[in-house]
Amino acid sequence: ILAPVLAIILFFLLLFVFHNRENGIIPPDDLKDGNNVDQDVIVDPKVGNKYIVSGFTVDSEGHRVRGVKTSLSSDDFPNGNNYRTSTNDAGEFGLSLSTSGIYEVYASKSGFRFLGPDKLQVKPNGKFKPDPLIVKMVRVWSVSGVVLNRKGRKPLKGCTVEIKEIQVKSDKLVPIIQSKQTNANGRYYFPQLTKGTYLIRSTKKGFRNGKWKKIVIDDKLDPVEILMRKQSWIKKMLDKIF
Repeated sequence: ILAPVLAIILFFLLLFVFHNRENGIIPPDDLKDGNNVDQDVIVDPKVGNKYIVSGFTVDSEGHRVRGVKTSLSSDDFPNGNNYRTSTNDAGEFGLSLSTSGIYEVYASKSGFRFLGPDKLQVKPNGKFKPDPLIVKMVRVWSVSGVVLNRKGRKPLKGCTVEIKEIQVKSDKLVPIIQSKQTNANGRYYFPQLTKGTYLIRSTKKGFRNGKWKKIVIDDKLDPVEILMRKQSWIKKMLDKIF
């Protein structure tokens, strides 16, 4: 009785994996930031002694991304080799290389950050089916806003705006990931932030340190306004003494 049950379970498991691969879904565990390992791609010589490298681009949720500018470059040759293309509507791309070897990989698209792989080794071998190059991206957002003097609501130049991310599982703060100075109009801008919960505040000499303000990045975020209040004359005097 046990053997038929195990056979049925194995059949449905294989069917699930095949379905995910056919639909361009890659398990999220393979896409963690920092997993920039080198990848080998075995290709066959094609017409005109070219090497065809094909692949696709996926985001951190395993969905394919279209319109990603993808390039392979190498400095191992006298004139250098640089190949560029863009993914199609299915998130796929193909490049025809004149030589095998080690190539630097780079991909870019507005609203995304490239994760890897950093390097690709192209090996000529006529016995195997070419392996796809899987380019990994992660969706990013920007946080912008303005720092104002609470009294009169005038923009404050030269404020230090700090931002920290809260780890959802432990509610523990990680180190400050970015720090920016406000411009003449009191404005600041943080690019390339991933989905998550953050704390943001502003500090400036002669003003009270702003309280940490919680913001959640899950989609487009409205500009974040930070109000600051000047220090009292007593606090200024104590700072000079101590």
